[in-house]
Amino acid sequence: MPAHIEITKNIVSFVVGSSTAFTVKRALTANVQTNKRRHDAEAYVGGFVIGAMVAEQSEAFTDRKIDEYYEKWLKLKDLIKYAEVKADN
Repeated sequence: MPAHIEITKNIVSFVVGSSTAFTVKRALTANVQTNKRRHDAEAYVGGFVIGAMVAEQSEAFTDRKIDEYYEKWLKLKDLIKYAEVKADN
């Protein structure tokens, strides 16, 4: 993959991963009723771990999609180039 695609994948993975982890952690801590600090800590840590796991999968998903769309873009460019050559003949 070209460098600009790898940079794009890194940026998208960071944004998607951190957003996903944040959302999962917030959803868990907002829906767990706690009355002790220990329970607050457990909900926070559990939310962080689950969020990280979901983030890892969402990052892998977006990487695959970027690769897929990049390959489609290359095929489309080749098809356009072929059509231009055919039109010139």
